[in-house]
Amino acid sequence: MREHWALRWLKMCNEVSRWSPCPRGKVGAFIIKNNQPLSQGFNGPPKGPSSLCGNEKCLRSDMGIPSGERVEIGCHHAEANAITHSAREGISIKGASIVINCEPCLSCAKLIHHSGLSGVIIEPRGYSNAGLDYLKSVGVNITLISTD
Repeated sequence: MREHWALRWLKMCNEVSRWSPCPRGKVGAFIIKNNQPLSQGFNGPPKGPSSLCGNEKCLRSDMGIPSGERVEIGCHHAEANAITHSAREGISIKGASIVINCEPCLSCAKLIHHSGLSGVIIEPRGYSNAGLDYLKSVGVNITLISTD
């Protein structure tokens, strides 16, 4: 993907991240193939009636959990929401790229790899590098771009 298009998709990630009800952090993701969106996601609670982690406050923040760790506590991540949405709708994402406005955690990196996504475009925020290290180790193409 050309850099000017990657930058536009990152800006869209920042826009869709505003839909997140999470008080801790807002993340957006788009799955793109041939410069067309296949799926999108933002971090938030499960579909249907649900409370956001600890309702108006973030359990992860209250428990002092660093970003990228203990992912079983808290909301669904934007990457996971985009990937599972495509699966639910029967949309093949094999060979596509995912654009994310932050580094993926290790669990999301594993989902990215095993779902067949071939590229990741990320706006670095200084979160955990565990996901990036995993993606590098399995040969997923990583592009880092800043929107500043």
